[in-house]
Amino acid sequence: MPSSTRLSATPTDLLRWWHRRQAQWLNHQAEAIRNGPLQDLLALRRQLELQAGDRQTCLGAMEQLYTALENLGDQLSSPYGQDSLPLAIRYALQPWQDRLPLQLDLPNAWPVEGEAEIALVISMLTKLAAAIAAGPDPPDHWGVSLCPRPEKQHTLQPGYPTPLPPQLLRVCQGQDWNYHLQTFELLTQGHIHHHHQPDQLCWRLTWSSTHG
Repeated sequence: MPSSTRLSATPTDLLRWWHRRQAQWLNHQAEAIRNGPLQDLLALRRQLELQAGDRQTCLGAMEQLYTALENLGDQLSSPYGQDSLPLAIRYALQPWQDRLPLQLDLPNAWPVEGEAEIALVISMLTKLAAAIAAGPDPPDHWGVSLCPRPEKQHTLQPGYPTPLPPQLLRVCQGQDWNYHLQTFELLTQGHIHHHHQPDQLCWRLTWSSTHG
């Protein structure tokens, strides 16, 4: 399979990009809190002050608010980010379970992994899932696997019944995705092998078992 050409960047460029991206993401989450749960809390408080609505309505609004805050907390940090990379991957892919033909091959046990490494893998995984789900034509399969030996290895392999969607290729050839790949290599001292065929993409992330 031919290997694609990736955009190159210096370590300084990558660190600046990663810091800028994280700052933008945190700002987005803060805006989501201000425009969502905080506004809901204000409306609920006013409703209670005016004694408008019954108790069941208030309980329902509080339950929705709890769920919204819980989801935002999970987006800020995976609930499994300190425990297990396989569990973190399963949890991160839950929103796409019904939309994408996921084929997960994840072990029950995994070596101790650093929180930063888990966060980086999950960030890459969710970005790719969002790009695939946004396309008009879903893949007929998407393999996501982990293998702990001889090196830690994470494989992402979406395949299509027709040629790869142009919008997915644009995402995967763009600066943001390529900087994701290079940041992974820089921070984990690992390697990413990327191959593609007309109807299939494949990324294989490897890093040493001594890191984590």
